[in-house]
Amino acid sequence: MLGVLLVLAALLLVNFLLFALTRRLNFDESLALHAGWLSFNGVPAQPFFYMPF
Repeated sequence: MLGVLLVLAALLLVNFLLFALTRRLNFDESLALHAGWLSFNGVPAQPFFYMPF
């Protein structure tokens, strides 16, 4: 039973990774991801349309 669950989890992980690698980003998603990565590293880089809640 545990083996079946591990195989299922591995298949779901591979499916998720393949989907993430083949997906095209919308025009603003790449900007948001880039700004988030820079912000995570301590660089203030919000895009010009950034509106805090």
